[in-house]
Amino acid sequence: MNEERYLRQEADPLTVRIAERLGERQQKLDRMAAWDQSEKASRLRPLYWAAPLAACLVAVVLIAVWVKQETSPLDELGIACPELTEYRAASPELDEIAGLLQNEEFDQALKATAAALGESDALIKEYSEWNDYLGEDEDLVYSRNLERTVNSELRWTYIYLLLKKGQNRSAKKEIRKYLRYPEFCEHMEEAEQLLEKI
Repeated sequence: MNEERYLRQEADPLTVRIAERLGERQQKLDRMAAWDQSEKASRLRPLYWAAPLAACLVAVVLIAVWVKQETSPLDELGIACPELTEYRAASPELDEIAGLLQNEEFDQALKATAAALGESDALIKEYSEWNDYLGEDEDLVYSRNLERTVNSELRWTYIYLLLKKGQNRSAKKEIRKYLRYPEFCEHMEEAEQLLEKI
């Protein structure tokens, strides 16, 4: 402030005028710089809301992909866990498998079901051989059909467990085996839907 007075007192009118113009010029340059800053800020303003929006969209897509991978065909079709309650008395293996299923110990249930299914397949084959050898014996036919019914339920349980563990290719093979004997397929409609789904 003192400098301005000093300049005005000591300087000629032309110098004073030049000093004032330079001051005005500096004020204009300062205002222009402020406008540039606000213009840059206004250009960046969409980024302030677009970046979080993009992050949310990416999160939604990733969650959707993860959920789709986690969803099994069983869940999509609403297929419940087999109970085996009707057949528990048929063998201790079925009782053990039913217990493992109730406790959701699917790895152990898968192993136990595979072993029981192998034994059941062998027994059916044996019944068929006896039937070929002896002819149509009523007791033999009844025993074989009973075993086929148990075998069908075991195979259905095995299919369920394979799908639970994400082994869709193996499950597909087992579904085809399951559907070979429609008279013993209690879950035929569900099996056909699964075959289309996987």
